[in-house]
Amino acid sequence: MSERVTFLLTEVVDSVRRWEDDEDAMAAATERLDGIVRGVVGEYRGVQVKPRGEGDSHFLTFPNPADAIACAVALQRAVADEVTLPLRAACHVGSAEMRNGDWYGTTVNRCARLRAAAHGRQSLVSVEAADAARDTLPDGVSLRSLGRHRFKDLDEPVEVFQVCAAGLVVDHPPLSSLAHSHGLVLPRSSFVGRSAECERVAALLAEGAVVTVTGAPGVGKTRLALEAAAQWSEHGAAPIRVAQPRVSPGELVVVDDADDATVTGPAVLTARAPIGAANEVVVRLSPLDELDSERLLRDRLADDAVVPAEAAGLCDGLPLAIELLARRASAVGADVLAQRLAADPLAVLGGDRRARPPRHSSVRACLDAAFGELDRDEQAGLLASSPGEPHWVARGWHEPDGPLPLVKRFLDDKRTGR
Repeated sequence: MSERVTFLLTEVVDSVRRWEDDEDAMAAATERLDGIVRGVVGEYRGVQVKPRGEGDSHFLTFPNPADAIACAVALQRAVADEVTLPLRAACHVGSAEMRNGDWYGTTVNRCARLRAAAHGRQSLVSVEAADAARDTLPDGVSLRSLGRHRFKDLDEPVEVFQVCAAGLVVDHPPLSSLAHSHGLVLPRSSFVGRSAECERVAALLAEGAVVTVTGAPGVGKTRLALEAAAQWSEHGAAPIRVAQPRVSPGELVVVDDADDATVTGPAVLTARAPIGAANEVVVRLSPLDELDSERLLRDRLADDAVVPAEAAGLCDGLPLAIELLARRASAVGADVLAQRLAADPLAVLGGDRRARPPRHSSVRACLDAAFGELDRDEQAGLLASSPGEPHWVARGWHEPDGPLPLVKRFLDDKRTGR
């Protein structure tokens, strides 16, 4: 059941680079930060949710926005002299649902988007939280409007406020929002999991690398590449060219299905295997773990949809399969869905005629596309390993000897030259 909750999310800016530069200093600094958070949050009736994601981020909840804003001020003041801890924070209020000790819902996602737009030493507040706290702010604390900003996954621009108080930095660069167009066609759904991989790709792009994202069919290569490219844009980097030659030095080139592309860095590509470019770094995606698989499924489900307990596990951590399962769960009951999954999982995980590219319309279409990428000898070898035509529905696609592992094995063999 949903309830109204105030969230305060914090994190250290550029933490990956700081850990790389001086691991010992960051270990000591984040230990101090953990102690500061534990000491301060209780003073404002806050609760620290179990750690999630990076060790230098904190997920806090409060009974009302005024307490959360006061806590943000206290935390910023406490780390004001910590050179290695440029903290950024965001506060938002709205409906959310508690499940298994964690919070889910669009309110959490919006708060995370707001936090990502802030700079070090800056605390941001949504218009909803600002309206709720305006008459109860602590003495000496005020909210300055930064205007309306557009954020990823949100349909309309929203007004954003900055927390101002004695001892806080008040002058900052423009927010890292989507104020300018990056030319990318991003899904409107939230990006779940993969934060470490996304940060790694973004860091490699900053070094001018050609990053080739590889992985099994349906594992989320395209989505990760787009998210990393959008992160590049949001942080004020050079413009992006999507599947087009670079016009000026420093532009980021993004190419999907780039098995035979000729490109120099910075560039992010998706491919079934490395393309052999100079300065190429391969980032191979693995399936989502159990926690992120469940989180993605819950995020995509309609509010009234119910799925069998084992449903996420049948998807083998493949984002495409999870997305398709969530759509089907919105149309049929849990009992019917369980029966259909047990009888014919591939028939359940498909049927989206509007999907772009078409191979994302179903898991079967994805497997067929992967099979089609193999040359004739490879196709023959795959068919020989399992008698019959490649009608994926004939065998459990998620079983060890099913079609997905077989196709993946052939692609891996081709990548390594075996």
